Amino acid sequence: MPLSTCFEADRLCLWDIGARGGFGSFFAPMALAVDAIGFEPVSSGFEGLSGSGAWKSERYLSLAIGGRDGEAVLNIPTDPAGASFLEHDQAIGRRYHLGDLFDVVQRETVPLRTIGAAIRDFDVSAPTLLKLDIEGSELAVLEGRVTPC
Repeated sequence: MPLSTCFEADRLCLWDIGARGGFGSFFAPMALAVDAIGFEPVSSGFEGLSGSGAWKSERYLSLAIGGRDGEAVLNIPTDPAGASFLEHDQAIGRRYHLGDLFDVVQRETVPLRTIGAAIRDFDVSAPTLLKLDIEGSELAVLEGRVTPC
């Protein structure tokens, strides 16, 4: 597509933080010009991820992006889409009939890196597009030290 040549000059790199289920369709119209990197720390969510062939390049890493480096305990509810480093308030889940997203059934210790550390440690490009779906830890990711490219 003619527009893809414009995107190529900008070297777009999409980071999908919380990539369970793969890259969504929102960025699909420009996928051929975008390097896509997905981060999914929940082992059951990571196992099902594989390249679709739709992106300029596509890579998945089994780790979490956060506000510090190290490890963190991830609270995983019945529906793992609601996994969070924060404690779940089951009263909210009951109130809105979303118990599957709030009833924690497992805890998993996962590797955690800041954006800057992930760039350095895993030889990935800095994000130019950032999708955050991490159930309450978005601000921690953004407050991590990020060196602009």
